[in-house]
Amino acid sequence: MSRHEHQLVQSIVYHGDDHREELDLSFLIEATFVETTTLDGPKLIIEYDDKEQFLRDDLAIKERAVFTVVLSDPVNQDALNWETDWVVMTMPASEGGTITFNLLLKSLHDLKQPSPNARFFVKEPVSKVLRQLVPDLPLDVGTFPIRLDFHLLPAQRPSRLIRQMAKELGALVFIRRGTLVFRTLKELQERAPTYLYHYNDTRQQYQIAQYTLPNDSSLIEDLIQRRFVGWDDKKGMVYSGKYSAAPIEHSGVTSKFVLDNLSKIPIPVLDAYMLGNGGLRAGDVIEIVWNRSDLERPIDESLPTLIVIGLAAHSYKGKKYYNRIKGILDKH
Repeated sequence: MSRHEHQLVQSIVYHGDDHREELDLSFLIEATFVETTTLDGPKLIIEYDDKEQFLRDDLAIKERAVFTVVLSDPVNQDALNWETDWVVMTMPASEGGTITFNLLLKSLHDLKQPSPNARFFVKEPVSKVLRQLVPDLPLDVGTFPIRLDFHLLPAQRPSRLIRQMAKELGALVFIRRGTLVFRTLKELQERAPTYLYHYNDTRQQYQIAQYTLPNDSSLIEDLIQRRFVGWDDKKGMVYSGKYSAAPIEHSGVTSKFVLDNLSKIPIPVLDAYMLGNGGLRAGDVIEIVWNRSDLERPIDESLPTLIVIGLAAHSYKGKKYYNRIKGILDKH
């Protein structure tokens, strides 16, 4: 089928039972590539015009089919030029013949498959555990002051164990452009910014078009105001050193280091939109200058000037490429 250049999706190849078929991008309506700092993504959502049911009938594309997709930012290919495999999780069709392919990164899909047997990791470094659980992905792993015991039970998903490891060690774990990242949010936000964005200054290359601030402080407060405790056969009750006046929540953990980490969550600080930039990645830091029209106070210092990208959505629709990002910070 014919090749048709877009600002985000460059090609889609369907892996059939005994053949491969490149899809015609002239029928692509919309595409959104989402990276997050959790193991809920990366995701890719593609809307296709399939009024003639070519994709469903002739190619017989079904759920769990595999696509190889090339994502690229033609304006800045150094920032985004990524070819990888995706799995079709669902593909609902509208009455008008539009199919929405909801895709999950294949390497993440494989991580979510139940384990056929048990595996035990006793006081092993995080990088060694992850290398055994995720043998096919490059790793970007921080250093941690403690080694814990972890076990993977039969029928348990490796992704669930990795989430547990991150929670107990106070880290974020996510896949970014094919690399598994396992680092604390504090460590990520101390890195140098990858871009400088401006608000209300059209002379600048990178601009924030619009933004909102989260209004969920009471919900966040409710989530973190817990004093976690555990029972040790020798020491008795072991308490978290945080939130000593907060309600007690019991856990099966006996390490004070882990108990302190259980109340850590990323704090949302920004929701912003801008023109498409393939270099915006989950887990990266960007710097923001908040310009004002007030000559006496030209900069708004009440807004965050450095944020970690907790979610980066790259969308193509109506021949336009734009981004939405959600900023997070470690305020613990």
